[in-house]
Amino acid sequence: MEVRPEHRVADPRREKPAEPEEPPAPPARRRGLRVAAALVVAAVLVLGAGYLSSGRGRSPEPPAAATGAWSGTPQLVASIPAHQGPARAVAFAPDGAWLATGGQDGVIRLTSGGDLGTVVSSATDDGWVLGLAWSPDGTALATATSGGTVAVHPVAVSAGGGAGPDVAPATVAIAAHPGTTAEAVAWSPTGDTLASAGGDGQVRLWRPDGTPIRNLAGTAAGDAQLAVAWSPDGARVAAGGKDRMLRVWDAGSGQLLASFDHPDWVRSIDWSPDGRRLATSSPDGISRAWLLDAGDGQVSAQLDAGSDLTGPTRWSPDGLRLAAGTVDGQVVVWDAATGRELARTPSPEGDSGARAVVALCWAAPGADRLAVGRQDGAVEIWAGQSA
Repeated sequence: MEVRPEHRVADPRREKPAEPEEPPAPPARRRGLRVAAALVVAAVLVLGAGYLSSGRGRSPEPPAAATGAWSGTPQLVASIPAHQGPARAVAFAPDGAWLATGGQDGVIRLTSGGDLGTVVSSATDDGWVLGLAWSPDGTALATATSGGTVAVHPVAVSAGGGAGPDVAPATVAIAAHPGTTAEAVAWSPTGDTLASAGGDGQVRLWRPDGTPIRNLAGTAAGDAQLAVAWSPDGARVAAGGKDRMLRVWDAGSGQLLASFDHPDWVRSIDWSPDGRRLATSSPDGISRAWLLDAGDGQVSAQLDAGSDLTGPTRWSPDGLRLAAGTVDGQVVVWDAATGRELARTPSPEGDSGARAVVALCWAAPGADRLAVGRQDGAVEIWAGQSA
């Protein structure tokens, strides 16, 4: 069933802002910083408890209000110059002990997740690292690159009692999106499937050994798909990109379950931990929260970052908070239930464009730390403070 709520607020005819440089050959779809107006989209799509699965039409229970930490000004725990060029991907290991980062320099780094104090390994990948995902058991990293490749790197304990895990050279290199970019990669919760989104407008499913499973139909050829995400139960895949659509498929059959008009590009997608909601970001200049209950879409709240979003919008592991990064280098944390701003990092010193946030993730299994990747290649750890 295809559902298309009519809530297009942004004028699609308005002039697009200038875009940053593109990756080297093969030709890449433009991504990165796109300066729009004063606000940005941080959309929250709320799916009924049974919507797109079973028990269709039952309204979701509202999430609990956030309490405790993340009030006021977060604390900078650590900062390192991790990459030459933008730090485009950051991902905590499933246990939160290690942080993997990927950059425009094509390097993957693994540092201690608490304080970034130990760089235990690095590996060179094929072109810019645009996306990064841990396997659920923490034994491998998947990367999406500007060369169109999705690669799988084993992660193992270093021989001879090393300082920590080691990222090995890729043992699997999938030509996932040949002739263009692999924009994003996501590992299924069961660990047996990878999803990739590419500059060719395709969303594809793969086995970790490189065996293709299927293309997910319904996307527009040539309109880059910029984001892809699995539902927590592994039953659904959501993706979106330059065609201004958010789509949800059944992962087992490949059936398109629903598609929703989006006001502008879909820059990022993240499922809530309960699988009922989707958070998206987009550079159309407006910040919205969407409610989708059994296909009836409506704008239910606004998340106002105060400036353009250049990085993803991410749910905290407990589902109580949403975080996003801005073009002027701030990270904003909201209460997911009320939309109230809880915390905001200080404006960074120096050129705000160079300090723009381009990558963001929460530590797991708790929600006490945020990792941030910046346009200038720096990687930071921020911690919340109790009210």
